[in-house]
Amino acid sequence: MNDAGGSFRDSPGAVVRPPIAWAVEALSGLVLDALYPLPFLSAAMPAGWSGAIVFLAGLGLLVWAAATLRRAGTRIQTVQPTTTIVNEGPYRYSRNPIYVGMFLGLIGLSLGFDSLWLLITLVPFYFVIRNGVVAREEVYLERKFDDAYRAYKTRVRRCRAESVPPCRLRWHSEPPDNCFRQQGASTVRVGLLVPPILHSR
Repeated sequence: MNDAGGSFRDSPGAVVRPPIAWAVEALSGLVLDALYPLPFLSAAMPAGWSGAIVFLAGLGLLVWAAATLRRAGTRIQTVQPTTTIVNEGPYRYSRNPIYVGMFLGLIGLSLGFDSLWLLITLVPFYFVIRNGVVAREEVYLERKFDDAYRAYKTRVRRCRAESVPPCRLRWHSEPPDNCFRQQGASTVRVGLLVPPILHSR
């Protein structure tokens, strides 16, 4: 972890607080689903269990990331100054584990409620987080921490899922073979939907 200071506006200047954007997206999807349901899963799929597992995975990642920031003594809120570069816990593997956790949570809700609307409304949520939050945070951190943050960026991507081939959503069917990744003798199933934020540096 590296500390630095600066004589500029000491906050990322995000256009919206991510939890608010998350809540608006989730509520919008649920309202649309109540007005005009768009199920997309096979009746044989245990939607409730699948959604709960993905949602809890996202929540667990988010809690782990937030606890790591608190232990490092820096702020979680995007309207507050960042006091240090955190490269421990989930930040060893992803520069944005909190946002990855939010995406997983929304995907979990879409599976649990069998709602295509919750997947559709992920699109505006992605653009808000990518352009209105993440991009501004990166500019801010580069200005404040200079080479220390650039070195961190070369070591850690936004998410470690870049090497996973993109999967196309097949309604009422199993994911294609390239949605599986071999690791030794075991096959690990990766997600049906990986938000675009996970595929860029």
